[in-house]
Amino acid sequence: MQARPQLGRKFRQEWYQGQAEDVYEALSTSATRSVPYGTFTNVLRTRETNALEPGVRDNKYYARGIGSINELTVHGGNERLDLVDILR
Repeated sequence: MQARPQLGRKFRQEWYQGQAEDVYEALSTSATRSVPYGTFTNVLRTRETNALEPGVRDNKYYARGIGSINELTVHGGNERLDLVDILR
């Protein structure tokens, strides 16, 4: 993940040909997202696609200093992951 994501640019998130071919595009750096752990502002929102699952699109949200707080399949599925706790 870039320190200062450039909106609209696409990057490989995972790459192992035939096994993991995830690509993400940074869509926003100013999203607000609420999950069971709390509400976050200035969140990075990305869209992830995978050549191995051409009909699936995920939106993922990342909070600075925390990491992934929410993942949501928006096309081609119904998966959802939410941050509920941070173990220290």
